Amino acid sequence: MGRRRSYSNQKRKKRSRFQNILIAFLTAAGTSVLIFVLCVVFIFYGPFHSLRDIWITTAMGTFTHQYLATSFFSEEVIAEVMEENTMVEPDGTTDTGLIHISPQTSAQPGTSTAPIKTELIQIKQNSYQGYLIIIDDPSRVYLAFAEKIGTVGQRLPDILEKDNALGGINASGFKDPKGHGLGGQPTGIVISNGEVLYDDTTATHTLHSLVGFTKENILVVGKYTTEEAMQLNLRDAVEFSPILITNGVTALSKGNSGGLNPRTAIGQREDGAVLLLVIDGRQVGYSIGCSYAEAMTIMEEHGAVNACALDGGSSSTLVYDNELKNKPCGPSGARLLPNAWVFK
Repeated sequence: MGRRRSYSNQKRKKRSRFQNILIAFLTAAGTSVLIFVLCVVFIFYGPFHSLRDIWITTAMGTFTHQYLATSFFSEEVIAEVMEENTMVEPDGTTDTGLIHISPQTSAQPGTSTAPIKTELIQIKQNSYQGYLIIIDDPSRVYLAFAEKIGTVGQRLPDILEKDNALGGINASGFKDPKGHGLGGQPTGIVISNGEVLYDDTTATHTLHSLVGFTKENILVVGKYTTEEAMQLNLRDAVEFSPILITNGVTALSKGNSGGLNPRTAIGQREDGAVLLLVIDGRQVGYSIGCSYAEAMTIMEEHGAVNACALDGGSSSTLVYDNELKNKPCGPSGARLLPNAWVFK
């Protein structure tokens, strides 16, 4: 299949040991009610606003645990903190001329019988761990779907087995009321084989934050209406944000850029190689999670010219060589998903 190597960057800004320990405790919500309350009081009245901000942005970055913020802070405080700790996406749309793909990658996605070249890189820092997959040939990457999409999703290993694919990551978000969704109904716009499969837009001329491949196997990121998206010659695309890198320009990180959570992202290098990233989180003693800025830095350091975040949290799942490599944080492990970026 491919080569494996570990990855560590000592130059990246590190959080203090005390902060990491406290973040780990706060993320887990504690096992002792008394200590939990004391920590909350410390955040309310303590001098470290950055810890309060991490608490709020991390909680609000989930669908099922936002009460950890809304139970203790007003809507005004939460809105202010979220505004001060976010990502400002790069302006503009993808310049496809910056990507130079070998003419040999013209096969219909998922149909090539030539040996595939991939690489699995372990990402390991003080407070988070995960994996990055590099696929040399972008024509081998495509959007696969749950067997009963629209009704119920499938776990990533099952989606891969259905498509006889070798690996992949989760893709779009999905409707998940109170954390009890069945993973079958995607949110936003979904394009497959050049056709719009799903579009929950209610207003015309709505801008979608799209990430997907053209029929020339170039990854496109940007804000487009449905009509504009169909003019891009897209073969496969989903809607998600934030956009992390556009034409080599990184997003502007404000504060802690969305808190610490499991993350999933996709990107493409100048030579066309595709980058699939998953960072685990919400697991004390193993991986707390990372910010959007940290995920963006990983993609940038591995040569991404364009990159975008995908659905994270308990949906973050990565399979390589038919093996689930990461540790999804959901209570039942890998979650039901509507679709996935896969390769074979």
